[in-house]
Amino acid sequence: MKNVTPQSALNAVVDAARAAGKIMRTNWHRPKRVNSAEAHDIKLELDVRCQKLIQQRLRRKFPAIPLLGEKGAFRRQIDARIAGRIHRLIHG
Repeated sequence: MKNVTPQSALNAVVDAARAAGKIMRTNWHRPKRVNSAEAHDIKLELDVRCQKLIQQRLRRKFPAIPLLGEKGAFRRQIDARIAGRIHRLIHG
């Protein structure tokens, strides 16, 4: 892997987060599709879509660095969730 500086990693993460944020803002007032709901967790299709976008962008930039997604098994943690914020609003 080429040299990964903290600044290049930060730039890539910020760019990916902004791209996912744009999708979330666009869909903020639209109805949400629930993929699964449990007593303490809600998995929205929108969350999964945003996480995949972040993963794709980071894998393209840093293919040798494993990822850990909140919605799946990888190595660096990614949690792009509206559902968690909604859950906390509903359940305190």
